[in-house]
Amino acid sequence: MITAKNYAAQAEKGLSELKKIFLTDADKESLDKCFISNIPLAVHFALPDGGVIFNDEKKGIAGETIRLPFEKITLEYYMQFKQEIDKHTSSKRLIYAFEINREDAKIMYPSNIFSELAGDTWIVVYSAFYFDLEKRWEMNPIGWAMPTKWDLSFPDSNLI
Repeated sequence: MITAKNYAAQAEKGLSELKKIFLTDADKESLDKCFISNIPLAVHFALPDGGVIFNDEKKGIAGETIRLPFEKITLEYYMQFKQEIDKHTSSKRLIYAFEINREDAKIMYPSNIFSELAGDTWIVVYSAFYFDLEKRWEMNPIGWAMPTKWDLSFPDSNLI
């Protein structure tokens, strides 16, 4: 079942509101760079509830070149909880992913090293969550990147 409906637009609006309360210009810039300005440019997909399409623990893609269906995409999905655990229960999830070449990545993320061993193209991923009780969207402060030339002998992610 697909419950997710228009989470990308909801997140864009909610994160824009959140941007107003950030204290530093660096936080505002990061939120805008990682999400707000890119959501309208992405192609949007809704996933089945729970966000799992298939679970092969990445075995099916070892040694393959992985590409997104479009340069920028969002994936939205609904998470159902049996009980509220705490105030951070989040039922709405949004993932923003985009492809970037190594040279642009070095400019966009100057403090990170994108390995020469992993090829020229990377997929960068960020996520945002809607906290139900607080009624607000927040961006996960950590993103990750993986090379499109997937090889299980290479570390599978870089935190950015």
